[in-house]
Amino acid sequence: MMTMMLRVVLIVVSVITMTFMMRKIRQAKVQIEAAMFWVIMALILVVFAVVPGAADLCARLLGIYSTPNFLFLFMIFLLIVKAFGMTIQLSQLESKQRELIQKMALEQKFLEEKEAELEFAMVQVPAVLPRIISLPVTTDEDHNETRNVIFLEEIIERNMQQLFLNYDIVTSHPFRIMRNADFSLDEEEAVDLLEEIEKQLKRRQWGEVIRLEIEDKADQRLLKVLKRELEVNEEDIFEIPGALDLTVLMKMYGLDGYDHLKTPKYTPQPVPALMNDDDIFTNIRQGDILLMHPYETFDPVVDFVRSAAKDPEVLAIKQTLYRVSGNSPIIAALAAAAENGKQVSVLVELKARFDEENNIIWAKKLEKAGCHVIYGLVGLKTHSKITLVVRREEDGIRRYVHLGTGNYNDSTAKLYTDCGNRQREQEP
Repeated sequence: MMTMMLRVVLIVVSVITMTFMMRKIRQAKVQIEAAMFWVIMALILVVFAVVPGAADLCARLLGIYSTPNFLFLFMIFLLIVKAFGMTIQLSQLESKQRELIQKMALEQKFLEEKEAELEFAMVQVPAVLPRIISLPVTTDEDHNETRNVIFLEEIIERNMQQLFLNYDIVTSHPFRIMRNADFSLDEEEAVDLLEEIEKQLKRRQWGEVIRLEIEDKADQRLLKVLKRELEVNEEDIFEIPGALDLTVLMKMYGLDGYDHLKTPKYTPQPVPALMNDDDIFTNIRQGDILLMHPYETFDPVVDFVRSAAKDPEVLAIKQTLYRVSGNSPIIAALAAAAENGKQVSVLVELKARFDEENNIIWAKKLEKAGCHVIYGLVGLKTHSKITLVVRREEDGIRRYVHLGTGNYNDSTAKLYTDCGNRQREQEP
C-alpha cells in the first residue's frame, strides 16, 4: 500500500516534470520526441498516485509485495529503456557525424584542387591609348543617328580569350588600386636631392595599397585573390556600381560633338595694354601690366619668354618652375635661349606632388640644352611664377620681371584663376 505522503510526492514531482518539459517545448529548447518520454512517465506516476489500487495490482502481478518498491523498480526500468534508446541514437549520430566529416573533407579537397587549378592573371590597361573609344555611328529607320562609346577596359575584358589562348576564362573584372604615394625625405641629410627623389619615386610604385576599387558583383574568388596578393584590408575594398575612375568624364566632355549639351567655350580675351604693334619689352617699359587668367589670354606670358630667348639684346633669363604642361612652350623657349648663348638659370621645384618624375625629365632636358638648373631649396617649396629677363639697352642694363601665382602651365591657365604682373626695373 502507498502512503499518502508518497502519493503527494509522486503528484508534485510529476506536475513539476510536465510543467518544466512543456515550458522547454514552447521555448524550442528541447525536441518534442525527447520531452514526450518524461511527460508520459509523469502521467503514469500521476495515475498510480491517484489510483493506488492500480499500482498495488501491478505489484502483485509482478510478485512484488511492496508497492513503493514496485514504483522504484518501475522508474529504474523506464530510465534503463531511455538510456538504451539514447545509446542507439548516439551511435547513429556518431555514424552520421563520421559520414559528414568524410564528406566535408572530400568536398574541401575537391575545392582546394579546383582552386589550385585556377590561375590569376592581370592585364594593365595601357595609358598610351584613349580610354574612351568611339564606336561606328548607327542610324535608325527615321535616319536618327546614335553615337556610342565604350571604355577601353571593357574592350579588353570582352577579348580576354584572345590574350590567353588555350585557357578557359572563368571570370574577369576591372579593378583599380590606390597606393600610398607619400615618401619621407630628409632634405638636410640628402647628399643629392635629385638622386634621393629618384630613389623615392621608384619605391612609390610599390607603395602600400590603401584602397581597392572593383566593380560590384565581382567573383568572390577573384576578390579573395586580390585581397591576398595586394594585402589590402576588408574595410579598404570598395565595390563600385559602374565605371571606375570617373575623372574620365572630363575626357568624355571633350569629345567632338554634342555642342547643345555643353557650355559654350570661353575664349580668353586679349590684354588691352598689348593690343599694338610694339614688342613686349616696349610695352612693359610704358608701365606695369596686370594679367588676369583665364579671363585674359596666357599667350603674353609665353611670348615674353620666347621673345627673350630670341632677342639678341637679352643677356640672361632666370626663372622658377613648379609645374608645366606636357609639351611646354616655356621649356622649349628656355632651351632655345641657352642654345642661343644666353645665360639661363632655372629653379626647378622637385617636390611638386605627383609631378616629380615629369619635373626631373624636363629638368634634365634643360641641363642638356645648357641651362643652369637648381633643384629646389632645402626646407622651402617654390609654388609661384617668377621670370627675370636681363636685357642690354641704350641707357644700360634693364631688368624685366613677370611675377604671378600658380605655375607656368599653359594648359591649366585656361581653367584656373590666376593673376600675373609684368614690370620693368625702375629707372634710377
